[in-house]
Amino acid sequence: MSRPIPFGALLLCLLSSLAGCATPARPVPLEPSKQVPEGWWGAGTPDLDAAIAAWNDRASSIETLYGRGIFQLNWTEDDGGRHFEQGDIDLWYEHPDRVAIRCSKFGDTISLFGSDGNMQWFYDAGEDVLYQGELVPGQMLLISDQPFSPSLLLNVLGLRPVPAVGWDPVRPNQQSMFIDNTTSYFGAGSNPDGIDRGSRPDVRLRPTMWWWFQQGGLDWPAFRTFVLTEDRIMKVDDDPARRRTIRIPDRSIDSWPRLAGSITMRVLEGPQQREIIRSQMAFDELRVDVDGEPMDRVFDLDVLHEALQPSEVRPLNPDDEA
Repeated sequence: MSRPIPFGALLLCLLSSLAGCATPARPVPLEPSKQVPEGWWGAGTPDLDAAIAAWNDRASSIETLYGRGIFQLNWTEDDGGRHFEQGDIDLWYEHPDRVAIRCSKFGDTISLFGSDGNMQWFYDAGEDVLYQGELVPGQMLLISDQPFSPSLLLNVLGLRPVPAVGWDPVRPNQQSMFIDNTTSYFGAGSNPDGIDRGSRPDVRLRPTMWWWFQQGGLDWPAFRTFVLTEDRIMKVDDDPARRRTIRIPDRSIDSWPRLAGSITMRVLEGPQQREIIRSQMAFDELRVDVDGEPMDRVFDLDVLHEALQPSEVRPLNPDDEA
């Protein structure tokens, strides 16, 4: 059976997974800990505290950001059919949680996603429908049965600080519950919104984020995985050779942060981790100078309503399962 892909599929790949079902792989719950136990990886145990501090320093140092680049999207239908799509992207960001991203092709907008920190929206030009709803920390929302979250986009881009404590370590012999076993990784996970599990017992907090390090004490995760639903994860990695230095005028050159310039995302389904979507964002430009950019408009939902004049507005609904 064929699964229709909206023009905004890149954003939904970033923030969700396609509809479908499979027998879920259920990870064994791990007890929270404030620090990774010493010794069980020997001298190669990564310095998780240093990695978190470096990540959060990068995220907090960027007040505004504009990015321009391209996207590529590959997906597989239920019947085995394979498809490919590509186009241009524009990214706008304002600290701490205002973000907008536009997908276009041959200059025409095909989708627009944004959040002002209180509301979030998604415009699908193919259907001329604008989805909008309130932002709920620690909870994903639904677009056509597909869960997504602006905070997940910010985490993927490296623009959102992560919790400093409350990480759960994953020993190498537990790795198969989360990722493949072809290479041994050091893993640690957390809820990226930093919400105490005990404070929200009635809500399953999603997404859950896991960082994976190769042995050797690196302070940048080799890749990250986000648990989107019980049977789907999204694996995110970036090309170290294409990380881009962000020039910040009031900081010394040796403290300019680096962000991922080429990000690959793979949505994996079921216990065999079958790949159903692969997408890539590659930025030709990332800069903090936003002079001339429509920062006063891309985060204003009323302005977007007036400019887009959508034929229909639909609510974003909470996702009880994600």
